[in-house]
Amino acid sequence: MGPEDLAKLVLVSGPDAVGDRVLFTVTRISLEQNRYESSVWIYEGDSARVLLPGPFDLAAKASRDKLAFLSRRGFGEKERGVGLWVAEWGGEARQLARFLGVLDFVWGPGGDLLAVVAYEGAPEDDVKHVERLPVWMNDFGFSYNVASHLFLVDAYSGAVERLTEGEVRVLKAAWSPDGRRIAYAVAPDWRRPYMVDVVVLDLKTGERRAWASGFSGVSDLAWSPDGRRLAFTGHLRPRGFASHARVWVAAEGGGG
Repeated sequence: MGPEDLAKLVLVSGPDAVGDRVLFTVTRISLEQNRYESSVWIYEGDSARVLLPGPFDLAAKASRDKLAFLSRRGFGEKERGVGLWVAEWGGEARQLARFLGVLDFVWGPGGDLLAVVAYEGAPEDDVKHVERLPVWMNDFGFSYNVASHLFLVDAYSGAVERLTEGEVRVLKAAWSPDGRRIAYAVAPDWRRPYMVDVVVLDLKTGERRAWASGFSGVSDLAWSPDGRRLAFTGHLRPRGFASHARVWVAAEGGGG
């Protein structure tokens, strides 16, 4: 296999369905530009077509009348970060906010708000004074003083509100069906980043309750249709960090 064969590889990721439409990201290697390039495609009817041509558009998610996506439009080649963009179906895209990096984002049921899990912080430009872990993350760089938080972003004004505090690492988020609560997976102690809790935040009262604690490898949070239970994948390390993930169901008060 030679370098030219790598350019033939097509990576498809991030499918998101709403109604009879499916959005997905297509990533290819550009040998001429020496970089990965991504675009957003849509499948509807019986065919697929390019919706956002890129070369740095990805991870589109749809609400009833809008779509949101990540893009590095307007960023310099060596500038860190990514923008959160939104567009009406068939309309012009506009940038809502910029983040150091985005781990996850999800539309609220009303289509007017987005819950965003994003990085915040930056390492020193010169001498690195490291007191916390992890020091480095692949495809990111120095991360010793970078936290990841849960943010609320207004899909119209672009106003950003941070919903978590401290040296935490929020990983995933899921909006309750009634839009009143957000569940999120978080490692609350940077000294033990492998210990993850599933926390539910009441947006009106600000009350937070852990529905599950002490898990590793938590991902894929999903509410039941009635909003009474949460499903997620993860494990309790019965065979250490190489343990197989299982599907868990949690309810308020710790019931399964």
